[in-house]
Amino acid sequence: MGISLLTIYGALLALTLVTTDTLLNTNTLYIEAHVASQFETEGYSPAVVQEQLINELTEIADTKSLIKAPVVKSSDAKSFSAGLASVVSLEDSLKAAQNIAGLTPPRLFTAAVINDGRRALELTGRSHVFERFSITVEGKDKTTGEMFKEAAYKTFTELDPYIAILYRFTDDRKTTLSALDVEIDGLLERLKYTPHNDDRSHLLNLKGIIALDANDVDGAVALFRRSIHADPTFLVARLNLALSLIQLDRYQEAIDEINRVTEPWWWRPTGDNILLATAYTIRGVGFWGQGKLDRAGADFQYAAVWHPTSTAAYWYWSRLIREMGDTAEADRKLATANDNLAYFEGYPEVALLYFWVSEEDARPLERRSNRLPSWAN
Repeated sequence: MGISLLTIYGALLALTLVTTDTLLNTNTLYIEAHVASQFETEGYSPAVVQEQLINELTEIADTKSLIKAPVVKSSDAKSFSAGLASVVSLEDSLKAAQNIAGLTPPRLFTAAVINDGRRALELTGRSHVFERFSITVEGKDKTTGEMFKEAAYKTFTELDPYIAILYRFTDDRKTTLSALDVEIDGLLERLKYTPHNDDRSHLLNLKGIIALDANDVDGAVALFRRSIHADPTFLVARLNLALSLIQLDRYQEAIDEINRVTEPWWWRPTGDNILLATAYTIRGVGFWGQGKLDRAGADFQYAAVWHPTSTAAYWYWSRLIREMGDTAEADRKLATANDNLAYFEGYPEVALLYFWVSEEDARPLERRSNRLPSWAN
């Protein structure tokens, strides 16, 4: 008597094996490689090609972000539920059942080939964002290592365009932000035809950061609003909108935006310590701009509680206390801010963690580094 696919999947689900393991593996990329003999003579066996791609992809996946990137594994690594299924000779049925449920992780097929006497990498696969894709990286004027690096980046733009672009922000010093802006526009055009509002929202947020870097604050406000419209749950864009409004001296609007992240205190939209500390710091600057120094101080204190290693929270707090006349306490807070530079928190997607914003009117934003701003006192 035959057993239906859904019965198999249901049995594994009842044992909590498919549910737990599938959730752990839905962001996993599985890689298979085939290699031409000329590559093998250079020492690039299928296992080496897999490992090289995994290393390059992992470097991109490790980009520091508040959004999780895919995990990269070799196709030889079985999930726990697939391992169990193979024990009872049901592995093919499990794969089919996962396909029915829409839970199969993306898979990348890689071929190292010779085309007209030239080396090339040909990659085909399927992503949750753009569906099926095909990539060719020619070896002309490139080392083998450069080919793998390019192949990994192009693959990641298919699998997770946001993380790929964010990687270029932080790790590819040859790329200008204006060039990234053009690349983002191309990805947004492709995303028009997909249901992935979160990806659109995240990329629009990065365009807003690029606008801020160009001192186009009005343009940044418009982009952050578009990001929020695409995904109202994306709180980072709301924080960035608030910071931009402060830069335009629109303090109450900025405070209203932050309140949607921090309130009500018993049911906040996020429990992320970095985001909450960022929110309280931005709102503190807003209150400071309004002349509400006590409320600003309370928010900087909240920020320090949520994120004790924050440089920004202690630095703004020290400036506020100095303005209020307590020089000794201001010096203590400034010393903590300097100590916290060792934990420099640079997230290009979060404007406060990428720029310094001043409570003073008309002072341009300054790109953050492992030092306090040039106008620090």
